[in-house]
Amino acid sequence: MVVTLSGETSERVFVVHGRNAVARDAMFTFLRSIGLKPIEWDQAIALTGKASPYIGEVLDVAFDDAQAVVVLLTPDDVAYIRNEYAAEDDPELEPRGQARPNVLFEAGMAMGRDADRTVLVEMGDLRSFSDVGGRHAVRMDNTPQRRKSLADRLRTAGCPVDISGADWITAGDFTPPPKLGNGLPVGKRLPSRDRNGAHVDGHWYAGSGSSFDQVKVTNIGGVPIYDVQLQVPEDLGNQIQLHDNEVVAKLPVGKSFTVRGWTTNRTFGGAPPTNSSFAPPVASMTVSPLSKTSTSTRRDSSRGDSRGVPA
Repeated sequence: MVVTLSGETSERVFVVHGRNAVARDAMFTFLRSIGLKPIEWDQAIALTGKASPYIGEVLDVAFDDAQAVVVLLTPDDVAYIRNEYAAEDDPELEPRGQARPNVLFEAGMAMGRDADRTVLVEMGDLRSFSDVGGRHAVRMDNTPQRRKSLADRLRTAGCPVDISGADWITAGDFTPPPKLGNGLPVGKRLPSRDRNGAHVDGHWYAGSGSSFDQVKVTNIGGVPIYDVQLQVPEDLGNQIQLHDNEVVAKLPVGKSFTVRGWTTNRTFGGAPPTNSSFAPPVASMTVSPLSKTSTSTRRDSSRGDSRGVPA
C-alpha cells in the first residue's frame, strides 16, 4: 500500500544522484515540468538537524517530508571483477559503467525503507542491480515513451503528476552518457581476439654525452615470444649500429629487454640525428601459432624517445 502525504508535501520528490550534473539538471527540469518539486538529497540531510546523520535517519526525514525518492543511476565509475574471483569467460571481467558507491548504497536503503515510493532511474550503459533487474528501474532517454513511463511510476508512488501540457515531452536533456572509450576497449583487459597475437613495442632513448643510446623492446602481446632479436633495415644499415644485440631466447608477456645502439650521423656528445624516423624491427617467433612479428621505433628528437608502431 502506498502512503500518500497531504498538501504540498505530496509534490516533493527527493533526488539522489552522482557526479553527472547534466543528468541531475535534466531530472530536476523534467520533474518541474510535470508539476513536482525536486529537492536535493543534501536538503534531506539538513532536515535531520544532525551534522553526520545515519542514512536511515535521512531516509526517514525524506519519506516524511516528500512523497517519493528518485535515485538517478549514471555510469560515473568504471568497475570489473578481479581476475582471481572470476571464470575465464566471466562477462564481469569486462569494464562496465557503474553508479557511485554512495548512490548504490542510498538506493538499497531507500528500497528497503519504502520500495513502493522509491523510483530507480538508469541512464547510459551501466551495470544494474543483480537483485532488482527491471522491477523498479526506468531506463531513461529522451523519448516520450520513457518520459511517460517515469511520470507513471511517480504517479503510482503517490505523486500528483500533471502531464496535461506538452512541456514534459522535451523538458530536460536525457541523452545517455557516451559509452566507455566511445565503444573501444577500456581497462586493463583487452578482448581475446586482440590478446592472442604476438606484439612488441619499441622505444629508442637517446643517450647523453658519450654514452650509447638505448633501445628497449617490450612484449605487449598475449603470448610469450621466442628467439627475439632486433634487426636494422637494409636502408638504414649505414646509419644505425646495434651493440650486444644477442638473441633473446624467451620474452614473456609484459617483459622487456634493452640493446645499446648509436647512429653514425652523429659523433659521441653531438646532437641527435636530424632523420626523425628509423626502424630497427624485431624478428621473433612464437610457439603457437608460429608467426613472425615486428615493430618499428619512431624517434622524436625533441624528447629523445620513441613509441613503437606496427611495421
